[in-house]
Amino acid sequence: MPIDCSSYVATKQACASYQNCYAQAQGEVGSTISTANQLADSLKVQWAALKKIECLLDVILAAGDQAAMQACVDATHDTSALNIIAPANPPMQACDAGVPPTGCPA
Repeated sequence: MPIDCSSYVATKQACASYQNCYAQAQGEVGSTISTANQLADSLKVQWAALKKIECLLDVILAAGDQAAMQACVDATHDTSALNIIAPANPPMQACDAGVPPTGCPA
């Protein structure tokens, strides 16, 4: 009677597929976070520029002096609200095909 190795082989393939899928997903998450951080850095520059423009417009409307304008130019603005906080990746789960049945290839 031939030995049925199909269940073991299927489990072994499923474990290999899971490991490959997990590794691919990790790479995609890393790439996505990198892209999000690049976009956030660009938005931070834009936000700081807009805040300076807003300050300068307020000074101009109030007929402010050169010192007030320079204060607007020198001002720094908090952009921490635009920081990307990536969630923790779920850990890879253990996948073990077990011991191959006697007569089945490992």
